[in-house]
Amino acid sequence: MQKRKIKDLLNPDYYVYVSVHSKEMSKRFVADAKSEGFTLDCGKKCCTFVLHDDMTVTGADGYVSNLAYRGLTVNDGKIVVRIDYEKYISGEENYFTGKIKAVDSEKFAQMQQPKKEHRDISQGTAAFLVREKNMQENEDILKWLEDNGFELWEHSKGWYKGVDWMYINVNSKVYARGIPGIKLTQSVGKDSLTFDEFKMIYNLCC
Repeated sequence: MQKRKIKDLLNPDYYVYVSVHSKEMSKRFVADAKSEGFTLDCGKKCCTFVLHDDMTVTGADGYVSNLAYRGLTVNDGKIVVRIDYEKYISGEENYFTGKIKAVDSEKFAQMQQPKKEHRDISQGTAAFLVREKNMQENEDILKWLEDNGFELWEHSKGWYKGVDWMYINVNSKVYARGIPGIKLTQSVGKDSLTFDEFKMIYNLCC
């Protein structure tokens, strides 16, 4: 399992509090934060740390720290969440503490995922029109595309009867099934290519 990093907890929509329950874990957090490039304004004996988007960490003790114990406390329009650092670095799925509702912790986890890069069939106008007999039934074509990092365009429709062509964009690395009577994007060249011809060109230039 890939090691979890403190900076992966940064989220502009939340106040993130990281709690530790021993001096050893406090020292571990401080060491990990420094190794990731954070600037700390707190000591190794602190039991609650606040993460800031500018890669700084402050200590939150006393009244301010207690805000996080109240569950979903809103501060300046942001939800305060509390992370158990020991659970977080050990790989536990639920590393939240306090009275956080499951739906809110799930939303937080989803927001931590890297944002998917938008890919468009017209991006860079580098789409090839590829035509192959019985393309709909040729699983080898789809496997080759997937193995080479291509994804199905999010707006692509299902296979239409009689359609034996697709658009493949080597710039955005998406492909789209053809639609009768509709030109999805500008294609490279005047003529369509067989899939073998497309692969030859792709291997030469890409």
